[in-house]
Amino acid sequence: MEKQTNKRITEPQTLRVFKEQFPGVWESYRELRDSCDNAGPLEDKTKEVIRVAISVALRRRGGLIAHLDRARSLGATEEELYQAILLNLPLLGFPDTLAAFKIAREHLGR
Repeated sequence: MEKQTNKRITEPQTLRVFKEQFPGVWESYRELRDSCDNAGPLEDKTKEVIRVAISVALRRRGGLIAHLDRARSLGATEEELYQAILLNLPLLGFPDTLAAFKIAREHLGR
């Protein structure tokens, strides 16, 4: 896993290629995502912390890393992010939660 040297979120190459190959699909997905984001009262930071937890539950390493970055850029603390991961323990079990915790520690530099 590459560590970022600046605060800008780096877009994965696979996503860049997908956008180039299927621009209409990407635009439709982006519009759906934005509609869902704007459908309620949650603040952006809260939505990203929720997405961290969802990424853990779905075992999506890339999603976890992306949402950790976005949540941090919106002001989420490491404590908030680790709690979002920990909330998965009763539902997923220890091994999957521990694996996500390891990814977060490596990515956040702790």
